[in-house]
Amino acid sequence: MSELTDFTYGLPGIEKALVLAPHPDDETLGCGGTIALYSDRVEFTIVAVSNGEAVNIPEGNKASLRRQECEKAAGTIGAKALIFLDIPDGNFSDHRDSIRKKFSDLFDDQRPQLVFVPSPVDLHPDHRETAFACMELSLKYPTLRIAFYEIYNPARFNVLVDIGPVIETKKKALLHYHYSMLKQEETFIASNFGLNKSRSLFTLRDSYYEAFWIPASAPTTADVVRWFTNDLQFPSPEDRLLNNLRVADALVHEVRMLEEKDAEREKRTEQLESDLRQKEEIIASLRDHFLLMESGLLPRLARRYYRLRDTLLPEGTSRRRLYDRAAGFFRGKAA
Repeated sequence: MSELTDFTYGLPGIEKALVLAPHPDDETLGCGGTIALYSDRVEFTIVAVSNGEAVNIPEGNKASLRRQECEKAAGTIGAKALIFLDIPDGNFSDHRDSIRKKFSDLFDDQRPQLVFVPSPVDLHPDHRETAFACMELSLKYPTLRIAFYEIYNPARFNVLVDIGPVIETKKKALLHYHYSMLKQEETFIASNFGLNKSRSLFTLRDSYYEAFWIPASAPTTADVVRWFTNDLQFPSPEDRLLNNLRVADALVHEVRMLEEKDAEREKRTEQLESDLRQKEEIIASLRDHFLLMESGLLPRLARRYYRLRDTLLPEGTSRRRLYDRAAGFFRGKAA
């Protein structure tokens, strides 16, 4: 089937679900509409992993304010229970063992059929830590399924839930998060609803949708990579070796081509230098020949001029003087 149509509508048949929210407000942003829509038939327990005390607001009692907001929002969307785990906000990577222990205790105590967690490719590191902790633990619970939800960025999905009928309930719940949303709740809501609205492209129905990836079985990291890269296959070690050999062969070929071009240029340069030397030799030969001709011509002209003396000049003119005058004359002409 096409990626544009290969999904299902609605949650699988369940009666009990856990919603893991790294911070108060994540549960409502990611799946608040779904909780509201199914609250009459599914028992939802919201688990706030942290109190959200790292929020960037000037108030000093941040944790208390965000807990109060979460309690009001959870009641608005119809959650049956709310649990706080008090993991330090913004430092989930430093508390991995504690997070896994608390999640394991929850799974043993609650026995949920479905656990909602943020997408493992979400922008926030605490969201990703929550997702991977849940993935690791799910291997111990073969009947447990995971529903990955979106918060800040869209991700590949296989389930859509039409929350159009309860969109006002979701908005009312989000409006409780005044401090969690940096006192700009309208901006956060508009952005979140834009994400929900964008899924109409896949349904061709004008409504709002929350999107989830619900794997058929406990997902591994390799499953996550394949799913969120649209089944991109990584090359095997053999393929990587062959690719490296092809690259090396191409580089060797390019080097050889450059060497051949350099050899051709050197050969051409040598030919030009040889031609230049030959031309210089020809010019030198012509110069020598000209000088030789000049050295023989002047005396001949002088002698001819000298022979004319007897007939053209008066008696008593010195031969030597006549010769010198003739030679000087022709040298001057040559210059």
